[in-house]
Amino acid sequence: MELFGGICPHRDQTTVDLRSEQTLSFAICGICEIGMRKSQLPEHYHAEAFHRGRPVPIEFFERRARSQWNFILDVVGRRPEIVHDFGAGNGYFLNLARVFGAGTAFSEVDRGLSDKLRAEGHMDRLSLAKVDHHHLSHSLEHVEDFTTLLRSLRGDGSRTVFVEVPNEFKKVMLHGGKKIGDGHVSLFSKKSLRYALSYCGFEVKHIETMSSGYQLCNEDDPYASWIRCLAVPKIA
Repeated sequence: MELFGGICPHRDQTTVDLRSEQTLSFAICGICEIGMRKSQLPEHYHAEAFHRGRPVPIEFFERRARSQWNFILDVVGRRPEIVHDFGAGNGYFLNLARVFGAGTAFSEVDRGLSDKLRAEGHMDRLSLAKVDHHHLSHSLEHVEDFTTLLRSLRGDGSRTVFVEVPNEFKKVMLHGGKKIGDGHVSLFSKKSLRYALSYCGFEVKHIETMSSGYQLCNEDDPYASWIRCLAVPKIA
């Protein structure tokens, strides 16, 4: 597998060691503004790391889902017909989308959460031939081969894709990245996220950065920020 999903052609990549719950080594390209974890994490480390953090109120996830839904409506100007949430978790965004009349489908690696989503009436993505909108909220940073994932989303006839990731590349370069998220594999900036989507066949319609006030949760990192964007498949 190529480093950085094959999108970085440069040879002057450097390695930095970041301290989170343990020391993690990342390959960094300052030109492309992208990073990728080199060191391996123990099996199940990411799932355990989530529970090691301080509890986050349910209201936070619901508030974030509403903010993302409103962002999509503002940029696209219409309600998605069928929403696919990649890494759906507890289904906060899907539950909101269903309230507004959208069909809902999920992809989720956690078996317990998948059973929960299925029991709540959300469809498994594999059961659908196509969807209208792909939703990747805080999931792309956990994927090593993110270009393969993004290309697969473009090839199924969907009309829009939403991506939100932590703005962690800038934090690494400017502030030492002492609070890189546990289990994060790929580090993005606004520049590299836009380029990754374009490289994989998407046209970015709108991209923006939000400060720590956006999350409104137990975030005490003054350098924290997030990137979100809405993209559509390029017309051949």
